[in-house]
Amino acid sequence: MEKKKFHYAWVILIGCCLLSFIQMGLITNTNSLFIPFILQDVGLSMTNYTAIIMVQTLLLAVGMAIAGRLFATGKIKQILIVAGLIEGGAIFLRSQATNMTMWVIAAVMYAIGSAFLGGALTYILLANWFQEKMGLATGIMAASTGFGGVVWNPIVGILINNFGWRTAMMINAFIIFGVALLLGLFVMRFAPGKNERPYGAKKDANAKDGKEASAQTLPGPSYKAVSKTLPFVLVVAVSAFMALSLAMQQMISPQLTENGFSVTQISFVMSALMFGTAVSQLLTGVLMDKFDHRIVITILAILGGAGWVGVALGTSYTMIIVASVLIGCAASIMQVALAVVRRKVCGVRSYSQVSSISGAFSAILPAIGMVMAGIFFDANRSYTMPFLITVGLIAVSVLMIYVAYNGAYDKPGTKMNMAYLAEQKAEAEKAAESKGAEAMA
Repeated sequence: MEKKKFHYAWVILIGCCLLSFIQMGLITNTNSLFIPFILQDVGLSMTNYTAIIMVQTLLLAVGMAIAGRLFATGKIKQILIVAGLIEGGAIFLRSQATNMTMWVIAAVMYAIGSAFLGGALTYILLANWFQEKMGLATGIMAASTGFGGVVWNPIVGILINNFGWRTAMMINAFIIFGVALLLGLFVMRFAPGKNERPYGAKKDANAKDGKEASAQTLPGPSYKAVSKTLPFVLVVAVSAFMALSLAMQQMISPQLTENGFSVTQISFVMSALMFGTAVSQLLTGVLMDKFDHRIVITILAILGGAGWVGVALGTSYTMIIVASVLIGCAASIMQVALAVVRRKVCGVRSYSQVSSISGAFSAILPAIGMVMAGIFFDANRSYTMPFLITVGLIAVSVLMIYVAYNGAYDKPGTKMNMAYLAEQKAEAEKAAESKGAEAMA
């Protein structure tokens, strides 16, 4: 019996986990701890701050589109190092900012760097390296974000209390650059090499001369066909709505600060949220493989919605801790479940294009929504209503997922299914003609 060799895909997974642990767990998930100090020391209103975040997010959407093209070059080493330098520089500039102009410049730099270091990169790498156990790999990688928040929130809270927010942010800058440099130089590879295949992949039976099947053979209709259907629109809309609900987590800290909680208490609330997210992400990956996706997502939505209601209306610290853990269930819909939903509804062939469009709208809607929420906060000193609206968005998202599944490409009689079958027939006829021409020659 041939002994199985260690596959480099697991090294890539470890690298993706480390990047998510720092990029999302540290840089993104602890950002809300800095907001009250930034508003006070830099002299920004919440409206100004959220307006800057909106510009940053819109630039991030553009950057993600450009990043997709650069990722295709396979120059992952150079991309990681340069992106780490730019993002680290942006965070360092934030730590020194004394006015709005400096903050805007830092926002532009951050958008450029994080477009390459954010979630898209890790999902692309895992898709390139895993054919089997993709769900498990995605769940583990996504969970590293939550565990990163559990670890980093109290640490950053302590650093802010003992050394000030500027020093804490400066440390963040050096950490993200150091990790990006390490991964770029020694760990990450964009895809398997010439004599390698993704984990679990088998050589295509119809391939010749050692070549693998082309992207045209992947299941599902083309992006051109997918983009003309209602399920595609719904999948993109759900991604945008759930991204807005995820972005609203940044406003939990200002809400609790306004309600009189200390920075130490808030840091543990955010750690509880990240713990709930991490556990939920691990379970979601497993459950989505074994049970009806819609049932799993419905349960996550109910628990996550209950968490948002608890944070919006709760006055007890214990209740808010419990509610924060439950919010992690809603986050798992965005970070794990929707990756499976996009593949199930639209197929594999158009997956990258559908994900790119979903990613762009997932940046734009939160940018707009966060500004509106910031304006509401400045007027009312509360995020209670925006938090309750978030519950409504989660509920609507679940309904749209049910409708989208009824129009999935593999469900007979749907518009997407008929387009898929028509494309398959056309490609088969073209292949037969090509084969006939070769025989005649």
